[in-house]
Amino acid sequence: MTEFRDTEFGALPADWEVETIANIIKRSSGSVQTGPFGSLLHASDYVPDGIPFIMPKDLSASGEIITDSVARIGKKDYERLARYHLQEGDLLVGRRGEMGRRGLVTSTESGWVCGSGCLRIRAGALIDPDFFSFAFETPIVREWLEANAIGTTMKNLSAEIVSRLPVILPPVPEQRAIARILSNIQRAIEKQDNLIAAARELKKSLMRKLFMHGLDANAAVKETEIGVMPEHWQLGRLDAVAKVERGKFDHRPRNSPEFYGGTVPFIQTGDVSRSNGRIRKYSQTLNDKGLSISRLFPKGTIALTIAANIGDCGILEFDSAFPDSLVGITPLDSMNVYFLNYYLRGQKKAMDKLAPRGTQKNINLQFLRPWPTPKPPLSEQREIARILATVDKKIENEEKRKAALEALFKTMLQQLMTAQIRVISTI
Repeated sequence: MTEFRDTEFGALPADWEVETIANIIKRSSGSVQTGPFGSLLHASDYVPDGIPFIMPKDLSASGEIITDSVARIGKKDYERLARYHLQEGDLLVGRRGEMGRRGLVTSTESGWVCGSGCLRIRAGALIDPDFFSFAFETPIVREWLEANAIGTTMKNLSAEIVSRLPVILPPVPEQRAIARILSNIQRAIEKQDNLIAAARELKKSLMRKLFMHGLDANAAVKETEIGVMPEHWQLGRLDAVAKVERGKFDHRPRNSPEFYGGTVPFIQTGDVSRSNGRIRKYSQTLNDKGLSISRLFPKGTIALTIAANIGDCGILEFDSAFPDSLVGITPLDSMNVYFLNYYLRGQKKAMDKLAPRGTQKNINLQFLRPWPTPKPPLSEQREIARILATVDKKIENEEKRKAALEALFKTMLQQLMTAQIRVISTI
């Protein structure tokens, strides 16, 4: 049976230690060092295809170094900064801004240099590098760093502050076993990211193909003002295939509490922008007084943003009111709502580009109503929408799996790092 003892982190196994980073590096001849200050290196010293020079923006919350964004320096500057050269197993921690951004130096990155915005921790043999990196992701370490960082406008960490950070130290074999479990979950999350990215690329490709050639890749096509489209499709105005009506809220300021807190959903631009094409959530409700100065749109209406984020749109999955920063688009019988929604979502960049530029970009009904809109036969609209919805469903399922893995990672990180679950290495 495992014996426990009380520590500053609560009850921990008797064979686990709690040590400050200063004591860890003292016992293993390690060090904590700040990268070279700006006076030693300038942006003009960066060269293409040189030696990577890592800055805080190249670190991540998951412990990876973002290698496609690092600056690079020439061999002469690299040699001049010899005391700052990185080694395999070094942990880099961002000194400014978001606490906890970090990057673990692997064997393929040996010989790099980090800038003054990073702290380099060389911990030695008492702690497994992967375990050490995961320790910086735990809530207790992040909270400690936030609490002990200095500064007001932007918080900063120094080598001296980080040296005082207490770290939980299981026996090294157990550290490795913990890191291996967490690394496996991270790899599964990365796999999900790749699957999601591939599905999104598939959707982009399908949208280009379907809106240019329809269901038959060999069908005759014609040139139109919006590009190539099947010859048998019609092209007309948006207001010829749908009612286009502006939202309403006849009171300023809009946030007056007397209108809110009832049972009527009231969406705004942010709800549409976050909807991914299907508006399933709302963050505010109107009471009867609020509804009297607004306008209720039925389930199935396409809501499109005309201020702030131009051209985001989604289909309402519930009856909802909304303000005049949104437009309600209700397709006529000859237009499938899902097809029209996919088409309009693909028009966001064009709408944003053509939007009048003033203090804030915005568009209006006069801008939207004549918007050129394709009209395939209704059966073809439905099939195109079905194909794209199938890909959307795949993306949604992969995102749910990723979210489940991320939740598992957080749970396992907490439980493994506090011995709620123990793993013993067989190596």
